[in-house]
Amino acid sequence: MTGSNLQMSILTFNVNRLHTPLKSHRVAGWIKKQDPMVYCPQETCLTCNDTHWLKIKGQRKIYQTNRKQKKKTEGAIIISEKTDFKPTKS
Repeated sequence: MTGSNLQMSILTFNVNRLHTPLKSHRVAGWIKKQDPMVYCPQETCLTCNDTHWLKIKGQRKIYQTNRKQKKKTEGAIIISEKTDFKPTKS
C-alpha cells in the first residue's frame, strides 16, 4: 500500500484490581489521554457483571478472559471505535 500511513496503537498495563470508582476514573482518564486503538488491562479482578468498571466513551467492544459469571477475570481486551475491527469465529 503505497502512500498509506497504517499505524495501530496497543496499550497494555497492570491495573491491579479495578473495583473502586476513584481508581477506575484515574485509569479511564489516563487511557483517554493515551488514545489507543486497543487497550488490554491486566489483573482487573472483575466478573462479567463488572464490565462497567472498564467502560470508556469511544470504545466499541469489551472481551474478557472469563466466560463464567462468577469467575473473576485477569485481563480484558477493549477495542476502540477508531478501528474497523470485525470479530470472526474460528
